[in-house]
Amino acid sequence: MSRFWFRLTEVLPMAEHALACSQHRITTAQTIAGQRLRPALIWTRPWGQETLSSNGVPIWYGRYHDVVHGALAHTWWHQATNRRGTDEQPPPEHRFLPLQQRHRDDRSPLITLLREGARRGRHWLVVNTDPALVDRSDRFEVRADRDDIVPADARWRQAVVTADAVAHRRYPALVADGYSTCGDDVLARFDQATVETMIADLDALHADTNPQTDTMPGEYPVLRLHRGTAIVLWQQDDGTRTRLVEIDRVKPDPDGYYSIGAYHWPWTYTDEAGSRAQPRRARNRGPRRRRGASPPTNPGPPTVQG
Repeated sequence: MSRFWFRLTEVLPMAEHALACSQHRITTAQTIAGQRLRPALIWTRPWGQETLSSNGVPIWYGRYHDVVHGALAHTWWHQATNRRGTDEQPPPEHRFLPLQQRHRDDRSPLITLLREGARRGRHWLVVNTDPALVDRSDRFEVRADRDDIVPADARWRQAVVTADAVAHRRYPALVADGYSTCGDDVLARFDQATVETMIADLDALHADTNPQTDTMPGEYPVLRLHRGTAIVLWQQDDGTRTRLVEIDRVKPDPDGYYSIGAYHWPWTYTDEAGSRAQPRRARNRGPRRRRGASPPTNPGPPTVQG
């Protein structure tokens, strides 16, 4: 079964926009599907990226005014074959996703599924591409965790990886050979001992009370292990207080590995082993001087020529 994974926090605003608009635009997917005009999500594939957007008017544009704002599927890219996500693409008539069902349809409306998923703390919307599921209730799922990050036939190899999100600390991992999200990163998974080390390292960062080097809210994630499930949290500061918000859950795969950070922050290769971080500089400190270099001297007042 082929599936596309969208972040629920990115899809739900699209759906609410479509429902709030009093007018809606006609799209190619709706015309081919022979559906009446109503609030819906439109599934398109601009530049090879699976995208869900609202059909509401006024149109919700993105950062660039000529591009419609949308929620992108978080998928893998296989560099050798240029495959992205899955080879199974739904036909055009299956790319019109009404948010409210007709009275003869006994499935829960898609908007109800999205809202209920958000209320229950789910993080992912899964869309199955199998044409046989188009009229079934299990075409859409809302999940708290993601149970696949690459195809089942992917080959794994050992490597040492690092990321900005973990303050450039280095961790041993298994990486999917030839797979990435954008070409210069890797998709990694870690054993439980490494995850526990990662938790301790991030806790040490957050425990830093030195005003010159302490972390800012939301600069680094917070990880926790609860009954075998890794919980990924992020700090949010509303101006009066800082609170932790859960953004993902990661359960161990059948081999006991955790795909920490997959599709949330990019992991990259590092040639150096170990788990020591690069020294963190104070935010208000100038560039570090090379060892043995002479300190800068005061040149005095400028010389007036002429």
